[in-house]
Amino acid sequence: MDSDFILIFILVLTALVILFFAFQLVSNRSKKKREEKLKFVRPEKAISKCPICSSDLVGKEKIFSKVFNTESRTTQRCTIIGCPHCFPHMEMGIRRKCPVCKKNIPQEGYLIAHLFNRKDSKNHVHIVGCTECHKKNK
Repeated sequence: MDSDFILIFILVLTALVILFFAFQLVSNRSKKKREEKLKFVRPEKAISKCPICSSDLVGKEKIFSKVFNTESRTTQRCTIIGCPHCFPHMEMGIRRKCPVCKKNIPQEGYLIAHLFNRKDSKNHVHIVGCTECHKKNK
């Protein structure tokens, strides 16, 4: 009776150890697959960077912005809303941050900037701040 009990105990213990290692093996494989999905590498070279989340923009990806008409066509007020990585939905690991005050910009927030139109060279954008650092005092 004692030898049967010891044999059953050893078999159950061995089965548990095998199941534990099998579980570890399966969980490590799924973890590696998740990490590989997160490490997506873009094949193309970046054209520019988003001023809000610093993501590389490739191909036809563009920054969402609005330019407002003013009396002077050389200087216009504009708002920069974001890029496909941070607006309308943020991708995993992306942080929307103001380049001026370094505060987090909420999803409905944007950058405030001035657009300088130049005839002879490329246009220039000067970022003044965000909706967080330009809040009106009530």
